[in-house]
Amino acid sequence: MWEHLPSIWLQFFLVICALSALVVLSLLVCVLSSYFSKGIEKADYIIILGAQWKEKGPSKALKFRLDTALEYLKKNPSTLCIVSGGQGYNEPCSEAHGMAEYLIQHGIKESRIFKEDQSTSTIENIQMSKRFLPSLDVSICIVSNAFHIFRAVSIAKKQGLMNAVGLSARSDLWYLPNNALREVFGIIKDYLAHNLDF
Repeated sequence: MWEHLPSIWLQFFLVICALSALVVLSLLVCVLSSYFSKGIEKADYIIILGAQWKEKGPSKALKFRLDTALEYLKKNPSTLCIVSGGQGYNEPCSEAHGMAEYLIQHGIKESRIFKEDQSTSTIENIQMSKRFLPSLDVSICIVSNAFHIFRAVSIAKKQGLMNAVGLSARSDLWYLPNNALREVFGIIKDYLAHNLDF
């Protein structure tokens, strides 16, 4: 088939492939650029983005996020916390409820925690968490797994949270190639949906 195609079509196809590869590689660089985000000290709020809550507790990815948040909250006792995540069809409770209980069991006062328990995506995490903020000018650390930080912070800034920064939780290195590639397509989707800018 290739031998019978006009050379101009072959050239066009190769150009499209090269441009697609360039876009993917560029976005992978963006994903990895935020991989080791350390946040800022004494932020007004942290927002912990939800992930699956299982019958026995948090999924591995969510436990990484919660443990990172715990360490931060103990070092920064004036920082308030928003836990964000609704209840999926296969979850025994909302992610926000499970996260709040986990934090309380590990020594964080309930009065420091706000529960956003309706969201089902990263964009909704940010949108629905904003109602707990006194203004859009507060300083915020967004807690998620390292591969997810670039997109999460980009969405937050698009939502007007210009003082948002990432606080990276661990990621399972075994799944990093898959997660990073999924993030690339997530970034493209959210860019086309006007959920984030570069």
